[in-house]
Amino acid sequence: MNETRSKLAEAGFFLGLMEKHYHDDPAFDYVLSAFISAARSVTWVMKAEHVHLEQWTKWYASKAPSVDEAEFLKKINDLRVRAVKRATPATAVMVELSMPTECVTREVERYLRDSVGRRMDVRLVGFQRDPVDHAGATVTGQGLTLTGAKLSAVYRAVEEFPEEDVLAVARRYYEWLAALLAEGEAHVSGRAPR
Repeated sequence: MNETRSKLAEAGFFLGLMEKHYHDDPAFDYVLSAFISAARSVTWVMKAEHVHLEQWTKWYASKAPSVDEAEFLKKINDLRVRAVKRATPATAVMVELSMPTECVTREVERYLRDSVGRRMDVRLVGFQRDPVDHAGATVTGQGLTLTGAKLSAVYRAVEEFPEEDVLAVARRYYEWLAALLAEGEAHVSGRAPR
């Protein structure tokens, strides 16, 4: 499986660059596109390399993904189709803030609901370095002001995986491919997967 290993190594190379350029725009998006293209090619190369081996063909045909795997793989393929046929995937930097629910008024709820999919100006007061005795949220002409909010998460997301860090998604896909390749190699050679 030399060609397949080489394609997996190529995907691993781009995964490493994704980690290195996680905070760099637009470099991260370019490297994500390259990773998806290389990684999605691993199973195609594997098939081309082993289609002539009956034992491998039977083994591969038996590898029906679970429901969760099938959903994950469909999203990966949707991302690849977008990257290859439409445009470089543009990641969105997602910021999750938390604060007590009693601080979120109907006006704030309405502002947040009306702001979905649009740029939102948020002013943070008492955030990280400046402790405050109370928490609150108010809507002003300049946007939303949050007092005492806590940063829960910051990550990059794509439309196919809107609530997940796309770097974690890429790692998960790479690990799945590596395990599949190891199992296929073991099946063909008759030894246990490494």
